[in-house]
Amino acid sequence: MVNLKRANDECERVPPDDTEQPLMVPAKLTSEADVSNLVDATIKKFGQLNILANNAGIYERDTIDSTSPRQYDRKINANVKAV
Repeated sequence: MVNLKRANDECERVPPDDTEQPLMVPAKLTSEADVSNLVDATIKKFGQLNILANNAGIYERDTIDSTSPRQYDRKINANVKAV
């Protein structure tokens, strides 16, 4: 779970200078609608999208024998399929 309040506060603390202020768009990266909204908001603010880096991920220490199909799908959706 992401602490969006803390992330938003950190973005707002970036001192103003000659660069753009950070863009804060809460999104669930396994949701196509959220990702589409994120891309649209980025292009609206900055005019283009140059780089997209996925640093979302789920790590749970377990074995294949103890992982349920639901847990497996959740990990694959976040670690592989998320944008």
